[in-house]
Amino acid sequence: MQLLFLFFIFLIWLGGALFFGIVFGIISLIIGLIGFIIKLFLKKYNAKIAIECAQQYKRKLVPTRLEALKIAENVLIHFHKIRQESLVVLFLDDSNYCVEVKISFGDECSVEFSPEEILKIANSMNVSKLVVMHNHPDEKPIPSDQDVLYIANLQNILGDRIKIVDALVWCRGGIKSILNTHRFKEMVENY
Repeated sequence: MQLLFLFFIFLIWLGGALFFGIVFGIISLIIGLIGFIIKLFLKKYNAKIAIECAQQYKRKLVPTRLEALKIAENVLIHFHKIRQESLVVLFLDDSNYCVEVKISFGDECSVEFSPEEILKIANSMNVSKLVVMHNHPDEKPIPSDQDVLYIANLQNILGDRIKIVDALVWCRGGIKSILNTHRFKEMVENY
């Protein structure tokens, strides 16, 4: 009789454990799903804010490299919240007015925007200068070999007609110009 009573208590305990395990499992799944949806919404919202911030420089004067640096900081701080690499190109006319802003989103460690596409846009808008900037979500503003090679390739494709005013890499740890790196100067000389 006592054994039957203990067995009955064990079944009640097991049933409760299974019931609450399933309930808590479902609750955990719902909380995880809500977190994923919120993260996705915030990413899209931050991307929208970043794009709006970048677009505000259209038809604005970018008189110096220092001003380009300030613009890069103002724009890329918003892109950093997206946690993926993003590339922003400001297309400038002869008077240093920004006539177009183009943005490309990548993943956590790279972004694609072909130099040929940039040349095509620049030629169609009759621009003479570019400011190229992108973020590093990993907190390291040091230009990677791919960054340097990309800008050297872009410079080579643009030729003498279109000048790169600056090519900047930004993260919360700082901002660096690719054009001022020894690696970039070597690559351009070796082309």
